[in-house]
Amino acid sequence: MVVQPKKDFWTERYRLSHFFLSPATHSSTLILCFDFTMGYSNHGKEEDSGSTSLLGSTTDSPNSNALIHATVADELILNAGKLSVAMFLILLLLIYSLAPKDEIMELKSSEQDAARIAFWMMTLSIVTLIIPYFWGKCIGKPKPITNIFLVTLIINFTSWITNFLLGWAPVVTKMDPVLGTRVYLIRYAEWVPLAGLMTFLSDITDCPRSQGVSMPILMGVSQTVSVFAGMMFPFTNTNEGWFVWMIISVGLYLVMFPRLIHKYRVLTGTKWGDNKVDMERHERVKFSFQLIFLCSIVWTILVVMYFLNGALRNWLPEGHVFRHEALGMFVDCTFDVIAKSFYQRLLMEIHSTVFEHYAS
Repeated sequence: MVVQPKKDFWTERYRLSHFFLSPATHSSTLILCFDFTMGYSNHGKEEDSGSTSLLGSTTDSPNSNALIHATVADELILNAGKLSVAMFLILLLLIYSLAPKDEIMELKSSEQDAARIAFWMMTLSIVTLIIPYFWGKCIGKPKPITNIFLVTLIINFTSWITNFLLGWAPVVTKMDPVLGTRVYLIRYAEWVPLAGLMTFLSDITDCPRSQGVSMPILMGVSQTVSVFAGMMFPFTNTNEGWFVWMIISVGLYLVMFPRLIHKYRVLTGTKWGDNKVDMERHERVKFSFQLIFLCSIVWTILVVMYFLNGALRNWLPEGHVFRHEALGMFVDCTFDVIAKSFYQRLLMEIHSTVFEHYAS
């Protein structure tokens, strides 16, 4: 019997990629398409000594474009996840403790129904995420757990708790003084930390070690402040104050697009290469672009729908279908669930293709 040699993970992934990808698929058009392949999880943990270090992708090469090591990025990702949890809980505490009693009430049945559907969909998403890990432990083949996997759980559970509160508990609602729409502060308690977390995830994954982590932190803070400024809309008493918060919110939100263009250029200039370091770099750069591209799409839709909902309430007659009381909640819940589904798929891909490779 001939014993087949154990295949190296990155070498096998490189071979398969070149089998499925013709040279034409390296065009800039197809790079924009999402590749949500879940990767190959049965790879070995062997690593050439000296091929990696805790600071970058290579130890011997003085390459200024070398990325921070995956284990370092994974640790920073967990720290960002912990900070997001703390921020979410603090915002919930402040919202409930500072709100007047007459603003804490259960939502209307149609609004609750939308949130309850989102809750059960998030429940299903969480269950499908954790079952493979419980099953692997039961059969004696535990799957490696990385910090990016734990952060994926944090993101989903934050949405799950938010939808539970909106569906069954009294929540704090306020009215936007300019648009006349209902603002669900509990939803903002979710979005404020997660907006920064998702942006940080995108930037830290392919962060060059020569630049440090200042850019990922700045990008994460910019989107957190952007959403927080949007949360301030209903607290303003004048139109001028509302427009100031609106300019801050939209202005910081737009910061994401020059970063998106930059990451696209980095991706188009990154080759698969013929070694493990180059292949891992390509995977991380691709993930970084895909995540910020996905965030830009989802957040743009939410921003447009927020202002469109307000415009419709002011333009359309009373009783029109597009002035329905639950329209805002329905849009928020729909795109929140869709976004979390795509985020989970994308995060689990980079978990299995890169970070799981270094998990003990």
